[in-house]
Amino acid sequence: MPIYIDIDFTDIECLHECWNQNAEYHRNKSEFFREVSSNVLFQDRIEAWKNRSKIKITNIELESELIGYCISSINDNCGYIESIFIKESKRGKGFGRNVINKHIEWMKSDECERINVATVYGNEDAICFYKKLNIFPKKIIFELK
Repeated sequence: MPIYIDIDFTDIECLHECWNQNAEYHRNKSEFFREVSSNVLFQDRIEAWKNRSKIKITNIELESELIGYCISSINDNCGYIESIFIKESKRGKGFGRNVINKHIEWMKSDECERINVATVYGNEDAICFYKKLNIFPKKIIFELK
């Protein structure tokens, strides 16, 4: 049975290895901007998250092993699922769905007017996952390369 543990922002470093695995996954999925994804460092994301007014970080542990995490934030009455990762061997077992639902409940309890998530273009697995949670694509943003 998984354990969902909310941690303090000061303990975020424990997610570094999982975050790197997540970044690699997204690099492999990105169709057009692989090199941009490879330049984003964990420390850079931490600095960006420091500016959020509220942040929730949840570790997912199974048999004392960190198998994933979810990081969400609230800023100006808008909730953001900033990053979610489940180790590949543990996917499809409901861990991601459960942690996302916990984060959505947290955002709704804070009366967020909108809840957003982004993924790289080409990450069809994530798109299918989010649709099952009633989170749908709203627009596609194009960028000159």
